Amino acid sequence: MRARVIGISGFPEALCTFRGGAIEHVFSTGISRTIEPEAELPGGPIVLQLQFSPEFDTKGSVRSVIGVSRDITEIKRTQENLRTHQIELEMQNDELRVKQAEIEALHVRYFDLYDLAPVADFTLSQNGLILEANLTAAEFLGLTRNELITKQFTGFMTTDSADIFYLHGKRLFATGMTQHCELRVTPRGNRFRRLHEVCHVAERG
Repeated sequence: MRARVIGISGFPEALCTFRGGAIEHVFSTGISRTIEPEAELPGGPIVLQLQFSPEFDTKGSVRSVIGVSRDITEIKRTQENLRTHQIELEMQNDELRVKQAEIEALHVRYFDLYDLAPVADFTLSQNGLILEANLTAAEFLGLTRNELITKQFTGFMTTDSADIFYLHGKRLFATGMTQHCELRVTPRGNRFRRLHEVCHVAERG
């Protein structure tokens, strides 16, 4: 049976031919078909979704084809915007992965420069609490780093040195200028050791 296309006036010839070919396919195969052609109309370009389904007679032959069409221009535009947004997100994720790798490399470098430094390094709060200490500092005081955290730094000093450290700290936070002093500390084992301290104010993020 030949297809008879009804109601195609007003559509571009190329679209009519495309639509007619889809209908012919359904008639010849008995299989439904969906196409999404683009068309240039006076009001602007549109995308149509055309669905064609066969109707069979009692002998199982295709008697007619039912066609349903709808304008999916906005749907396609939304899908395209989503694809563009997804590409942008993937690019941002790639940039974040690069930044993360850079941060991890900085952490490794920080470990090399801070933790493995041959000089004892302490990070203190304004009240003199130990916030951070490198491996050399922990070894110097005879404790692990975890044991040092939140302990008063003056607790490891002689009374005279604690007084010096107190005045030294007041000048440091009053002027913001690097300070130097000599302190006597008592590491684990109660053996006095001399510590030359260099302090400066650091911003903590």
